[in-house]
Amino acid sequence: MATVEVRGLTKQFDEVRAVDGIDMIAQDGEFLVLLGPSGCGKTTLMRMIAGLERPTSGDVVIDGRVVTDLPPRAQYRHGLPKLCALPAPVRGEEHFLPFTCRRNGQA
Repeated sequence: MATVEVRGLTKQFDEVRAVDGIDMIAQDGEFLVLLGPSGCGKTTLMRMIAGLERPTSGDVVIDGRVVTDLPPRAQYRHGLPKLCALPAPVRGEEHFLPFTCRRNGQA
């Protein structure tokens, strides 16, 4: 893994400021959760960190190296893991059910 830092990250879509000057550091080995209502900029922030969305201003830094202008593939090489999400039609309990069954010794 890697240390991921965002410095003054902002994303403007026409008149809407989706992300407004975010500063944060996720140290190597930390588990970070973004919480907020729909439309508050969580996905936009993660897309900018992953290199899928270009920020209006600010920088994404991985292990001390500014990677804001690098394509996603190059960012992965510098230690940023791919972002994952559950498939849309799957509820949380459905996703974890196979693990529960195996843990209880059922097939």
